[in-house]
Amino acid sequence: MNNTPPKPLEESLDLKEFIALFKTFFAKERGSIALENDLKQAFTYLNEVDAIGLIAPKSVKESDLILIKLTKLGTLHLDEIYEIVKRLHYIVILQNAFKNFTHLKFYERLNAIVLPLFFKDLIPLFDDDGKIKQGANATLDALNESLSRLKKESAKIIRNYAHSKELAPYLVDTQSHFKHGHECLLLKSGFSSAIKGVVLERSANGYFYLLPESAQKIAQKIAQIDNEIDCCISEMCQTLSHSLQKHLLFLKFLFKEFDFLDSLQARLNFAKAYNLEFVMPSFTQKKWF
Repeated sequence: MNNTPPKPLEESLDLKEFIALFKTFFAKERGSIALENDLKQAFTYLNEVDAIGLIAPKSVKESDLILIKLTKLGTLHLDEIYEIVKRLHYIVILQNAFKNFTHLKFYERLNAIVLPLFFKDLIPLFDDDGKIKQGANATLDALNESLSRLKKESAKIIRNYAHSKELAPYLVDTQSHFKHGHECLLLKSGFSSAIKGVVLERSANGYFYLLPESAQKIAQKIAQIDNEIDCCISEMCQTLSHSLQKHLLFLKFLFKEFDFLDSLQARLNFAKAYNLEFVMPSFTQKKWF
């Protein structure tokens, strides 16, 4: 008796590499590629937008942990809030792209996603890298300005030392080096008679990465400012998370709609990239590739 389990369908049909390639077109990593929505409806959407196109969203992470945290009245990290913003931003982009195609069923689907005012205000708080935009928080702006000024002061000190005649005999080069988050000098042994500071690390050749004493004082101020920035961002995350907790139902709807739109754009862009066509099966099925 053969107890060998049957091969997965994709292996039996030699589709493993094909499906793996298809999965790279999704914004979110996923196990299943099946469409969970109505087949005829999805086919209609794909045919409607085929000539127009759908841009691909930024890659996103799984949303389950976000919902769990908010359900338990927890505080999201900044990057987790940005995961929400990326989905919101993508939907707004599509709504703007299809605002003149009111005759399409796909337009009706997009137009049914109505963002509460809180989410409309949330989107412009973030830049494209997921950081808080300048102008969103006055305290954070002031701290970032101070941080930038201190870093410039530190860089100027390092440059001055790197071109100092007194230090020239001990300099390995005139470049700035970064070690443990600090801009520093690379010096030969014997430098202690010419400059005071803290050795951050030894190089493979036995040289010394030195943070000059004057730059060390600025480094302490920078560390303090960094800590204040972290506290400010943490307070923002607490405030935003508290508001997000009031919109759990909308978030569940948002994540579901984004996943559906992601499934559509992945199919459309994959088909365009490899010159494939969509075919509507003649039989009834709940899931469709």
